[in-house]
Amino acid sequence: MNFKNVECEVEEPLDPFGSFANALRLTTEGTEVLLDFCVYSHTENKARVVSRVRCARGFLSTLVCKISNALSPPDKKSGSCLFVMPPLREEV
Repeated sequence: MNFKNVECEVEEPLDPFGSFANALRLTTEGTEVLLDFCVYSHTENKARVVSRVRCARGFLSTLVCKISNALSPPDKKSGSCLFVMPPLREEV
């Protein structure tokens, strides 16, 4: 899947520390996938969803690729990258 780098303001979450997760559940729902970030307790054998993201299936392969390539930090100027999915089509 193609992507387009976008330079724009990104609103930060209200909690700057985010939510802790130590597990991930992937659920197929039609043409989309739910990514449930969870806190799993081995002693209680229970997990609680702390954040859910719904995305297109094609986004997963791009996500895996970007995480795999993130062995070094993003460009020093921005410190992060925003990738917009699905790809933005240019006017022809």
